[in-house]
Amino acid sequence: MKNPNSGYTVDVAKKTVTLTKAFAKLAGVLGSDEQEIMEGYEAKGYKVQIKSIAKNENKETHQGLSIEFMRHFIKQQPDHQEKLEELEHTITTFKPHPYYYGKVKAKFFCLYPDYLVIQKKSEFEATLAAAGGVDTEVATDEAELAADTEVGTNETELAETA
Repeated sequence: MKNPNSGYTVDVAKKTVTLTKAFAKLAGVLGSDEQEIMEGYEAKGYKVQIKSIAKNENKETHQGLSIEFMRHFIKQQPDHQEKLEELEHTITTFKPHPYYYGKVKAKFFCLYPDYLVIQKKSEFEATLAAAGGVDTEVATDEAELAADTEVGTNETELAETA
């Protein structure tokens, strides 16, 4: 049973009291009404626990997606002039609104719905470039491929070379 605006929930069947963080902080003050309430439940054998908020680990975040970054990103794309003008129009239209960033971000995602895919690809390419690239040559000679697969398969050859 939850007491309205109380900051705690009582589960009689499980004999637990679940506190919000704010209520638990108040219950830690000596002589407070909240402390007396919790002492009453503890005396009756109830287990006290703090309410935990489940965190969504798969939540998609857009950390670092500032308006300046959006402009920079658009300038790097083909046919960027029209899309940049659309974004700038959205910025000037909603700038007086106190929470205009959300509108600008929504417009950006309308212009580039696959932004995350493009961003991940460019991050991957930048990582490869920083690492000196990857050797992409593929052996096409069947004899070379066959020799590579045979290396180390014969135990007597390995013993002789050791």
